[in-house]
Amino acid sequence: MPVTRRDFVIGTAMFAAVALAARPGRAQEVSGPFRLDPLPYPPNALAPYIDARTMEIHHDLHHRAYVNGLNEAVKDHAAVAAMPLQDILGKLAEMPEAIRTALRNFGGGHANHAMFWQVMGSQPNQDTPLIEGKRVLFGNDMWEHAYYLTYKQRRREYLEAWWNVVNWPKVGQRYTDAKSGKLAI
Repeated sequence: MPVTRRDFVIGTAMFAAVALAARPGRAQEVSGPFRLDPLPYPPNALAPYIDARTMEIHHDLHHRAYVNGLNEAVKDHAAVAAMPLQDILGKLAEMPEAIRTALRNFGGGHANHAMFWQVMGSQPNQDTPLIEGKRVLFGNDMWEHAYYLTYKQRRREYLEAWWNVVNWPKVGQRYTDAKSGKLAI
């Protein structure tokens, strides 16, 4: 399903509104069915490859903005709000047209980041393989917010360092779950 210029502009505006509402300091979670789980390790656990401040900004502000945007999108759509995220994304074409772009952007961003923290994860923009009914073993976030404080424009160095923090036992468990048909986000 191609993203139109209109979809992109609306999605970007919605994301900016949620992100700006979160200022100053740490963003507060918008109530709703979707939650931002805490990091599964301390923010400094991946140093020196990924610094604690980058992890805090990336998780506490960026990921929270996706969760908040997703909750905002479903607040008037009880049937959608009651669905698991992977089902929403897997049936995106069946979702109400008025919130489809928000579900794609915010839901995809939330799904990608939820997996990323577990295995250290991302499709282009906020697309996710869940939209195509696929599952993901692991991935990496290539947006600048994931590495800029430490690596600036040196994306290649970030990628080289990132391999040092991949949680291979978690990836192995995700593979086992995928083979048995139990892999979720």
